Amino acid sequence: RFHVSDEGLGIPPAEQDRIFEKFFRLDPNLTRGVGGTGLGLYISRELVLRMNGRIWVDSDGRTGSSFFLELPIA
Repeated sequence: RFHVSDEGLGIPPAEQDRIFEKFFRLDPNLTRGVGGTGLGLYISRELVLRMNGRIWVDSDGRTGSSFFLELPIA
């Protein structure tokens, strides 16, 4: 299991499932000055799924997020 945390803006609970969708971006009012294409988490999810793993996020929606990744042992 891998775990990465940040101290960013947080991800609202209603958006946590959607952040792994292709081209999904959070509300621009929440992410001013934060660049990106909305592909990074989508590509990460696709790679993890192809390796029979899981990826998910935990965030209170206010401050910071924790991302988790589990891959099976080969």
